[in-house]
Amino acid sequence: MDASCEPPAPSSARHVWSLVLIVLGAIAMLAGVLRLSSATVGGRVQRFEERRTYDQVKRAAHEAWPSSLVISLTGLALVIAGVRLRAPRG
Repeated sequence: MDASCEPPAPSSARHVWSLVLIVLGAIAMLAGVLRLSSATVGGRVQRFEERRTYDQVKRAAHEAWPSSLVISLTGLALVIAGVRLRAPRG
């Protein structure tokens, strides 16, 4: 097997940075999803009369969608960069 086709050594800086990028990307994607879901779910409702209407939930979801999408796509880009950095050079 050619040395250029082997994955980076576990202690190399390239390997460490790739893991950091992958973990940060996964955290960013999770943050984007949780941001959208928290906007739609809202706070805790104590009584049935305090619940939000469909229009309020829809409006909150539409307001949170662009920023959630940007956060999630940034996370995806970080994961892809980490995977590419981890791939063997050649």
